Amino acid sequence: MLKRFALMFLGVCAVLISTVAAEEGMLTVTTDPEGVEIWLSDNYIGNSPIIAKKVPVGRYTIKLIDPVMRISQTEQVMITANATVVIEKKLKPKFGTLRINSVPEDAEVYMTMPLGKTPLVNEFINPGKYILEIRHPNKLYKPSSENVTVTEGAVNAVLDTLEMIQQAAKPKPNHKKVI
Repeated sequence: MLKRFALMFLGVCAVLISTVAAEEGMLTVTTDPEGVEIWLSDNYIGNSPIIAKKVPVGRYTIKLIDPVMRISQTEQVMITANATVVIEKKLKPKFGTLRINSVPEDAEVYMTMPLGKTPLVNEFINPGKYILEIRHPNKLYKPSSENVTVTEGAVNAVLDTLEMIQQAAKPKPNHKKVI
């Protein structure tokens, strides 16, 4: 009798354990851009995309962090048993992008400080108004400058054809022979 009771008790425990284990849902998180850190209530669970991750039933705070673009978003989510919660997020950058080309290339680009040489792409420009200067190392070209407004999440493209400096005609050498 005691043996039968012990077996019944173990069977009931097994059913309870399997019921508790079944109290899981799934979480799928995709982001644009990919590779964003995903935190589930202060626990790092990986970089996006996260596909069909088993998560215990409950209410959680999901935090998406892109340390490169310095962006984070937080969202509350409720995981229910045998269901999949899908989160799809597009993270908007806090910076603007400058694409600068010049004719001829290899011109130096300045915007309060040197940015590099053309062709140039910089995706981490703080939004604001700037004076953009383009100077070619060959002194035959005039430097140029223009006002540029950088907007959060936008791409500004600049193509500058540098103007050649008109050189004064050099006097022709005098080829007279002196005897």
